[in-house]
Amino acid sequence: MTEFLTCPKCGSTDLKKNGVHDKGVEHLGESVVKCKKCKYKSYVTNFGGLDLEIAPISTGQREIERQRRSNSHLNKTASDSTKQKMSISHMGKPAYWEGKTMPQSARDNMSKSHMGQVPWNKGIPSSEVTKHNQSVSLKNKPKPPRTKEHCENISKSKMGENNPMFGEHHTFDAHIKMHNAQLGNTKKLGYHFPLETRKRMSEERLIKHALMGFVYTTELNKVIRESFKYREWVIAVFKRDDYTCQKCKTRGGYLEAHHIKGFALILKENNIKTLQDAFDCEELWNVDNGITLHEKCHKEEHKELRKKIKLIKN
Repeated sequence: MTEFLTCPKCGSTDLKKNGVHDKGVEHLGESVVKCKKCKYKSYVTNFGGLDLEIAPISTGQREIERQRRSNSHLNKTASDSTKQKMSISHMGKPAYWEGKTMPQSARDNMSKSHMGQVPWNKGIPSSEVTKHNQSVSLKNKPKPPRTKEHCENISKSKMGENNPMFGEHHTFDAHIKMHNAQLGNTKKLGYHFPLETRKRMSEERLIKHALMGFVYTTELNKVIRESFKYREWVIAVFKRDDYTCQKCKTRGGYLEAHHIKGFALILKENNIKTLQDAFDCEELWNVDNGITLHEKCHKEEHKELRKKIKLIKN
């Protein structure tokens, strides 16, 4: 026996009780029907019995059906032929978002909708083919200039415990890999920071070490020799001597600035304890106390000084 349903909106019929549809009504789910004529959705309340009743679909039932239809593609993969057809159909057509910018409100909504969700590719490493394609697509691609505020935010986000290397140290193998990666890289070969940058870096170091303070002479000695003012003193000594070793009279080569009056002796006599004390000491920066020597001649000079000190002590 065949039973028929009737659309409550337009009166269309021809739906059999076993779900096989005739002309007018299309079966969507186990108990949801849709009229082809007026597109009205209805819910069959007694689909398996002999007496069929039909009622308008409720909001909850509509949401269940929507979720069922939206999740119907999950765990399914398109065949290679389907992918090829999709690729051919899109050839020559501009991408939907090409030349367009998504509004900020849409971006905010997308961000909120994805909060708390685990990314589908989390913990899944990219294949070598994918890595190669990403590398090729990013090469020669112009990057927008970063604003000063953007750079400051990036710097702050990597400070302290937020830095992925906080409290960690590179292994020996990592150092070797980084060294090999830089071999042949001429991008920074011979590069020097501008004079203003070097002065600013020296001032920042001065503030840092002034706050920390230095008690041990070895630490203070190193900080003074690495300061920008010390490098200026060395260059002034070299220029005065015309970049010529004052012992072997050979011009050029690996030169060093030697203190006629010992560097450590000046620190001791002037009671220099901090970097600021060193900067305020005029004797330490006296160019006449310096002399240009080759590395080898400099070592010989210190050997002779040690011999003299031993003779005096004896």
